[in-house]
Amino acid sequence: MSAERVRALLAEPSVDRRLEGLALAEETGAGIAAVFDALDDDAPYAFDHGDQRMISEVRMRALVVMVTLCRLNGRPFDFGPVHVRRAMAADEARERSADAMEEADEPGRARIAAEEFLEARVQPSPADRDALLAYRILQVLGAIDYRVEEVDPETGLTPTQAEIRASQTSGERPRPHLRVADAAGNTLGFVYREVGAKRFTLDFAEDTAAEAARRFTTSIFGIERGGVPRIVFDDDGAPRTDDDGAFVLDGVVPLTCVDPKAVLRSVAAFLDRRFVTELRR
Repeated sequence: MSAERVRALLAEPSVDRRLEGLALAEETGAGIAAVFDALDDDAPYAFDHGDQRMISEVRMRALVVMVTLCRLNGRPFDFGPVHVRRAMAADEARERSADAMEEADEPGRARIAAEEFLEARVQPSPADRDALLAYRILQVLGAIDYRVEEVDPETGLTPTQAEIRASQTSGERPRPHLRVADAAGNTLGFVYREVGAKRFTLDFAEDTAAEAARRFTTSIFGIERGGVPRIVFDDDGAPRTDDDGAFVLDGVVPLTCVDPKAVLRSVAAFLDRRFVTELRR
């Protein structure tokens, strides 16, 4: 049933629905054949990274999910070369598109082709339409640079992904902090509270795997207003669960509590169901 649902979502004309299909595949481990086909889906989509609106492509997200499904199913990463690139800031897409259109031989035709593609394969929100149109115009004009690479069998990353991840996750973070990694141990980002701050910082890389981890972490902080659910831990440090596998909770840990580790422990327990975490004191 899940595989059929994934396949149906990935056939939708809306890019948001296709991203929903990839999220379902990642959650259930189903639909690997449909996800493989999505490795050719170059439709752009927008997401937030810090205070910037960024643009990536569905196939970049599909690559991350494909690696996850191969691991879950004990399969090698034998799906061949893939197109990869860094995400682009929405403002950069607008600026570069304007410059490219001035130099294009047939700018009107390029714009029409881009608009038709957006209508057929993206269906963006009004807020993101101009940035995604600008990015698609760059694609139509051949002004987007890609690298064609293969996934490393050990890390599950292409060289470009590894380069981006390393540049954005290197260096020391304030302690205590929570390091969040994928199944292969590759660091996706960090969660910490600066000294004197009232809010926690979600410091993740900009690639699609790290973005998925950041979104999930954000959802944990959004469960309770002003705090996170306080998970009960056994004497051995393991989070306590009930007969249905749900965490046993004991109220809320305020984000402004004296010891930030109290917040990070509960956040780590939630994250450990999808990612690998390390609480560094």
